[in-house]
Amino acid sequence: MSITDTLALWGALVATSVLAWDILKWKTEGPKINISANANIKIIGDESLEGKTFISIDIRNIGGGASTILKIGFVHFKNRWMKFLGRRSGPFYWVVKPRSQYDLPHFLESGKVWDGLANQNEELENLSKKGLVHLAVQFSHKDDLMISKNRIDFNLKPSKTV
Repeated sequence: MSITDTLALWGALVATSVLAWDILKWKTEGPKINISANANIKIIGDESLEGKTFISIDIRNIGGGASTILKIGFVHFKNRWMKFLGRRSGPFYWVVKPRSQYDLPHFLESGKVWDGLANQNEELENLSKKGLVHLAVQFSHKDDLMISKNRIDFNLKPSKTV
């Protein structure tokens, strides 16, 4: 193998690795969102909210780009297999006015958090007894809804927030 062949091979390897690195950067840039929800939240210290039960919603952007939270809601799946297949059962529950310091739609910059409360009702609690209830969020950067990985557990004892 001549020096020219060795240099050509080296150049091909470097170019391929640079291309792979650029593809990796392109795939990982932009917003990366984590969403979660917890049920049975009780508020103390605010008389207008005392005695009511809420679902706490937490949305974090840990990626490099921004996105806009368009809508927040809840979906029901009969079982884990149906969730895996993405087959919802029953209606979709939109949270029209979540209790938060930020209205929707909300521009969520990189490194920022949106948190709010949704009213917890018997209908969602009953649905959780018949299957799995998950948080669903619609963002401007995705066509599909983002569904939380973990189901909302309505069987836990209420938490107190001060």
